[in-house]
Amino acid sequence: MKKFQFRLQSLLRYREFLEREAKQQLLQAQSEVIACDERIKKYSEAYESWALKLENRTGEGINFYQYQLYTNYLESMDTMIKQETQLRAKLQEKVHKAQQLVLQKQKDKKILENFKERKKELYYQEVMALEQKETDETIILRKVKEFA
Repeated sequence: MKKFQFRLQSLLRYREFLEREAKQQLLQAQSEVIACDERIKKYSEAYESWALKLENRTGEGINFYQYQLYTNYLESMDTMIKQETQLRAKLQEKVHKAQQLVLQKQKDKKILENFKERKKELYYQEVMALEQKETDETIILRKVKEFA
């Protein structure tokens, strides 16, 4: 019996490659979001720490120049937190698009895999039918020889 060969196997391999590539892009986008979250956390902790220092120093008495330095630093940290938050929103959108791309590539691959399975089943049904026909013909020929 001849082994089944799928004529679109190279296309199936290519679609599997595209799916793997899309998954890598998704992982990259997710790691960018995680890195952004870590930066936001770091900036927030620094902001809280310096805000507490400013509060303590204000209670002890602080000159205007030092107060100005603290407030400028806190404002810059606040700006950085806002920028990172905006960047995170964009990165989340990138993750969403990457997820959609992965789903589409999986669907494309699955369609071809299902087609392959249907073709394979059809092939083996045809082979079985041919084998059954040959078996039936052999039996008929034996019966004819017995009667002759």
